[in-house]
Amino acid sequence: MATGTPAAEPLTGLAKVVEQVKKPYFAVFLVLAAVTVFEIQVPGFGAYGIPKTVQVTMLIATAAAKASLVVLYYMHLKYEPLVLRYVPLVPLGLVAILILALVV
Repeated sequence: MATGTPAAEPLTGLAKVVEQVKKPYFAVFLVLAAVTVFEIQVPGFGAYGIPKTVQVTMLIATAAAKASLVVLYYMHLKYEPLVLRYVPLVPLGLVAILILALVV
C-alpha cells in the first residue's frame, strides 16, 4: 500500500554538490562580529598592564583571522580546488617583501 510520500532517492549531480557545500554564512558573520567586538576592546587592555606590542600583535592576529574567514567563505575559496586556494598567496608574498624592503 502506497503511503503517498516518495522514497528518499540518493542525491546526484548538482543536488549532491549543493548538499555537500553547506555555506555557513550566518555563523561566519557571528564569528566576525565577535572578533570585531574583541578588536574594539584591545586598546583598553593597556589599563591592565598589557604592553602595546602585545596589543598590536593581537590586533594583527585578529585581522588576519578575519581576513582568512572572509576569503574562505565569502569569496568561496574554501570550495575551490587546492591550486586556486594558493593564488592569493602570491600577491600577499609580494606585499610582505615590499613591507620588509620599506622597513629595513
